[in-house]
Amino acid sequence: RRRRYRFELLRAAECEARVSFRFVVTSLLSMTTGSDWNDINPFIPDETLREILKLVPTMLLHASAIAHVNDLLMSCAKLEAQLDALRMQLDKSLTELETGAPNHKLASLVGVRTKAVTNLADQVAASLHASRHYIQQDATFDPRFLVFEFIRSLILRKGQVTIVRDFQRALEPHNLRAIKEAPETQQFYLAQQMLMGQGKTAVITPLLCLILADGRSLPIILLPEVLLSAGRGVLTATFATIINKRIYTLSCSRAAEAEPRYINLMQNALRYKGIVMTTPSAVKSVILKFLEVLVTLSDQADMSMQRRQAASANASANASAINAKAASSTPTSAVTAPLLSKRARDGLEEQVRTWGKLLERFSKSILLLDELDWIMHPMKSELNFPIGGKVPLDFSAEAGERWMLPLHLWDALFAQERQTP
Repeated sequence: RRRRYRFELLRAAECEARVSFRFVVTSLLSMTTGSDWNDINPFIPDETLREILKLVPTMLLHASAIAHVNDLLMSCAKLEAQLDALRMQLDKSLTELETGAPNHKLASLVGVRTKAVTNLADQVAASLHASRHYIQQDATFDPRFLVFEFIRSLILRKGQVTIVRDFQRALEPHNLRAIKEAPETQQFYLAQQMLMGQGKTAVITPLLCLILADGRSLPIILLPEVLLSAGRGVLTATFATIINKRIYTLSCSRAAEAEPRYINLMQNALRYKGIVMTTPSAVKSVILKFLEVLVTLSDQADMSMQRRQAASANASANASAINAKAASSTPTSAVTAPLLSKRARDGLEEQVRTWGKLLERFSKSILLLDELDWIMHPMKSELNFPIGGKVPLDFSAEAGERWMLPLHLWDALFAQERQTP
């Protein structure tokens, strides 16, 4: 009893944590719910704790149901307004028909209004038949779906629940092991197509991030650059109230240097169960920067070997022959680029290690691609890093045969048209 009095006094003095609404809700998602509650209040009876954990889902279900009813009432009000407007347009159209002066523009407006009324009526009917598709027959459910519904004040649709569960099953250990053990020629696809407005970015992506960002796996969202700010806003609004998750943005370009901040960003995101957002150009820049530094180091090694061979030759003729032979079999960048100092080469090697670690982090993460048709398009998402020395195009150095050839082809067509040789 003395320990309990001491605990109560410390909590009254705000030296001990109090149970907050956020803690009550997020405790449903914890793998160590009992110990978490005991850390907050070690004197809470087990029976009371079990009763609390039964009441919390009921409270969340009730709250999200109220939000759903409010949305339904707003839809009904919109439907009523559309019906009133349609009735007024029909009355006006009938009046014009009676006077013998039909208005075709008004008739088209009636058709548009009728379509709007039909769409709203379908929406209201679907809302009236909404159900919790993630709750099983035995009343078991994944609390992450329930908490997400409460945060976003919505009820998940059947298609949305099905898509998320498909992704969950695909990421189970035995399925991933089957993919790794399958032949390299066998390909596995996990792409889902949804129409605009069905919740790809606003529902599916945040819910998957809530499920995947558990400290063991790191979700990386890849989406076009024009949608980056909007997608970040959706995630920030979702994970800024009840559940707090850090949203990291990974940006990279050709001018970027390999710095430890990239590795720290990925490590912090994994440690704090955060989410990383990036663009296709940033990911491709990381890969191309890694390859560019590797090519530079390889060319430097070739140049160093050539100079050692030239220095060891006794006769100038032999040295010239060795240089000529090496130049004919070495890339132009290796011949024209200056030989770097040891400090510069050490810096390049450090960049290779940094880019390599970042790519390793990528390979161990889970990549979510939004707007897949845009990201994977060979022209819309292309990124090229020209490297090496600048050399003239083929057949363009001397007489410009490269440019004369198309003119000769056109001459043949004009000669046929004019009947002249």
